[in-house]
Amino acid sequence: MSGELPTEVGREFLLTELKTGLTFADLALSAPHGDVVKIQRDTHNARKAYDSFQRFRSRVSLTDHENTELQEIADQLKRALQQLGEPMA
Repeated sequence: MSGELPTEVGREFLLTELKTGLTFADLALSAPHGDVVKIQRDTHNARKAYDSFQRFRSRVSLTDHENTELQEIADQLKRALQQLGEPMA
């Protein structure tokens, strides 16, 4: 897929990816320590959402305010992924 996404659709997509990623990260962080399969699955899904955000963000034209808002959420997700042991660039 190439080209720019329509602004409103793109912004909503990015926001949904980040919120979904945060939900999965929260589930992984709150899972019982012995439930390794669930933690790994939820961490994997959170990482996929973060990576999707990173991949598509340049295809959406955002205002400075929207960009800042989304970046703050992305940073929150990144910190959660780091807590879960994910290597982050």
